[in-house]
Formats: sequence, C-alpha cells, structure tokens
Amino acid sequence: MISPDTSVVLPGPWPHPPVFPYLVTRLVAALYHVMVLPTIGEEALLAVAISQALANELDTCLVLGPDRCIYLTNGQCRLSSSIPTDGILMTGSLKPSRRVSAWMPTDATYPARVAILAESISSHPVSGAIMGDLTKGGRQATAEDLTRLGGLDAGAPGVPNGLVLCPVCHEYHGECLDPSPVFQGREMTVHCLCDNGNRCARCGGRLSERKLNANYYKPADGNIWHVPGFAALGHQCVPGDAMVS
Repeated sequence: MISPDTSVVLPGPWPHPPVFPYLVTRLVAALYHVMVLPTIGEEALLAVAISQALANELDTCLVLGPDRCIYLTNGQCRLSSSIPTDGILMTGSLKPSRRVSAWMPTDATYPARVAILAESISSHPVSGAIMGDLTKGGRQATAEDLTRLGGLDAGAPGVPNGLVLCPVCHEYHGECLDPSPVFQGREMTVHCLCDNGNRCARCGGRLSERKLNANYYKPADGNIWHVPGFAALGHQCVPGDAMVS
C-alpha cells in the first residue's frame, strides 16, 4: 500500500538555475529541494552540506559550479563534474542550521540568487503529479527468501514472518514478504518508529512522524505502507536547541 500522502501536484521539470553555491536534496526520484547557500569558502560549504545531509538523512548534492559538485549519499562524499540538471524543483521547506542562516545576510549576492531560483520555480506551470516509490523499495524474493519468510508468524497472528516487535516503540520492523497481492513475491524492508532519523537541521525535530522513503507495517489492516520523502514538506520547526553546521 502507498501512503495517502504519496502524490502531490508540482511544476514540471526544467534545468537547475545557476545560483551557485547551493544544495540539492533528493526527496523522491523526480523531486528535488534546492537551498541557496552563502558564498563562503569551499571547506565551510562542505561542512554545511555534510551537516545538512546527516540531519536530513536524505541524498544531498553540494553544487559549487556548472561542472563541480559533491554528492553526499550513504555516508560517502563523491566529487563529480556532472551536476544535477533536471527534475522538479522546490525551495523553502528544508531549513538550514541557524548558523548558516546567520551567514546569509552577510552575502551581498544571496538575495539576487534566491530571487532567480524563485522566479525559475514560479515560471513553470503545474504539469502533473509526483509519486513516491511505487515499488516501496522492494525486491523480488529469491527461492530461499520465499522459504524463509513465507507464511505468517505463529506467535503473532496475522504478522508476516520476518518482522519482530521493537521493545522500545512496540512497532514491527525487519524484512518480510509483502502480504499485498499487488506485491506478491516481493521482499520489503519494514521500519519501526525508532528507525526514523530524518531530522531538521535547524530545530532537530523529525521531518516526518516516520522514516522517509521507507515502509512501516500497520497491524490494523495487515498492510505495509510506504512513506515518500516529500512527507517532510509538512514539517514545522519545534522549539529547542538547534543543530548547527
């Protein structure tokens, strides 16, 4: 099953505007959040990008110029000459740390670059709907998987084999075969509430109730539900100590 928040209507794809330096955060496969950064040193920019990526736990790219960027994925940094060039863009939802925000007024070019980005986004009409990962990140189960995970847990009626109850949040997590006939024979990874590490870089609060671009098991209906990355767009900063970069 797919979360009710799986689709959202947004403008169509276009080339990224030249507002270097900036961060691109992948929300889902075709939707990217762009954050214009102050023109500080490259070492400081990389520190900002790493801090943002660690907080959000989403694939991130620091774009330094038309042919220079650093991808931050799976805890690794990779220098590349191929910058992100298309996709559906949005801005203003993911927040930088308060330290980064404090640098922005000191950069004379910052307002103009933000205006260029905003104009680029607003000048493109709505063209359709964005969907989350319709495969829910699953993979075709092997014969061994089908034997190991087939059926239901004898100790927990209705619960697929492979899922275990978290002693902290009391939700199920693990790997199992999807019980939905739509995803028959596909192995899914299921996360509990404790697995949610997607946080706001400004306030430290969770970007969504559940882990983004991930699945959870709902005992009430016996289905595995997918939470798309753009569920983060509903985040509102909470009071408390800010995470800084």
